[in-house]
Amino acid sequence: MFSMFAALLFLVNFAVTWFLVGMSWFVQIVHYPLIKGAFEESFVLYEKAHSNLSTYIVMPVMILELVTAALLVLIHPRTFTPGEALFGLALVGVIWGITAWLHVPAHQRLMRGYEEDAHQRLLVSNWLRIVAWTLRGVLLLFACYRMLVERTM
Repeated sequence: MFSMFAALLFLVNFAVTWFLVGMSWFVQIVHYPLIKGAFEESFVLYEKAHSNLSTYIVMPVMILELVTAALLVLIHPRTFTPGEALFGLALVGVIWGITAWLHVPAHQRLMRGYEEDAHQRLLVSNWLRIVAWTLRGVLLLFACYRMLVERTM
């Protein structure tokens, strides 16, 4: 029963992490580049709506990722080592730190009006989050592979 719960916990964490990996790449490649110079007369309204609506999708998933990553440090499948779980949780901490100290302030500045410097900070801070999320995703992918191989042997 305990190992079944650990496996389920791992799979939930795997799913939310890969959702966030995909979302962060989409935002970086498609969404954020469209911000520059767009909607000049209504940019402030657009940015406020973007930030508020994105929060409804992103924040619950980020919280679920944080909770499941923390629980995986305590309860993890055999194929996901305590060191990997701690590294994964550390990456979540990096993502939350980047979000709080770099990403959110850039969005707050953009809510007052388009600023090239704030837009560039947003692009750079999101690349940092993409790297951390992608590393988490790859870490979980290798652990998932080990879990599948173990089950088939």
